[in-house]
Amino acid sequence: MSLHPTEFGAVETLETGTGPELVVLLHAAASGAGALAALAGRLARPGRRVVVPALAGYGATRVA
Repeated sequence: MSLHPTEFGAVETLETGTGPELVVLLHAAASGAGALAALAGRLARPGRRVVVPALAGYGATRVA
């Protein structure tokens, strides 16, 4: 997982694949970004990047 500092706090993301096509997956309450790791892996392919941000309060994401 990667940690991205922002002006409103840190946001942790799970990222797989590379390329110009972007898919963003959002997890539900009571789960975290890791719950979508298998799906992110299946969706990744050459030319496609899949990003799963951990919402506020999950993983290392901390927002003010």
